[in-house]
Amino acid sequence: MEVIPADEGFIIYEQDKDRVHYLNPVTALIYEFSTGENSVERIAELVREAFGLAEPPSSEVGVALAKMKDEGLLR
Repeated sequence: MEVIPADEGFIIYEQDKDRVHYLNPVTALIYEFSTGENSVERIAELVREAFGLAEPPSSEVGVALAKMKDEGLLR
């Protein structure tokens, strides 16, 4: 898997499946924080801080993580 920084997030290319994924700035940040060491709550708090949100977007982060996992982008 090749992760390519782009102006508006990341482009991830899966050579073995010949698939391309485009991550917008928010999902790119979630992807970066998905190190296996951060909980969903911690990632949501980091997103809240990065974008100056009033509340951490826990539900949205959970959905994004589940979708990336389903797509094979996270282990």
